[in-house]
Amino acid sequence: MSSSPIAQAMKDICEEKGIAYESVLETVEAALAAAYRKDFGERNQNVKVTFDPETGGIQAFDEKEVVTDEFVAEALKEIEERQKQREIDAQLRAEGKLPPETFPLIVPTEPALNPD
Repeated sequence: MSSSPIAQAMKDICEEKGIAYESVLETVEAALAAAYRKDFGERNQNVKVTFDPETGGIQAFDEKEVVTDEFVAEALKEIEERQKQREIDAQLRAEGKLPPETFPLIVPTEPALNPD
């Protein structure tokens, strides 16, 4: 079976530039994934592409991470706790009762000399 034109072009680039074939293939797959996200997907979608240079075949996958219900429940609990703390802090700021140590330390600097 003879190589396809794209497979041959990739091999030629590898020989000419001294680059590993796998590196070029990974770069092509990353570019195809970026193009897929741009045209069909969402910005933060985890698209993975496999490309067969011999046939020109492309497969695109949206890779997902499967998590347990317990993981989701714990994450939601943490989010709720942080939100409650933000609400308490906002209320204290509104009432002027936020303790001084919560404010950032501002170091005074010498005033700039006016050259005029």
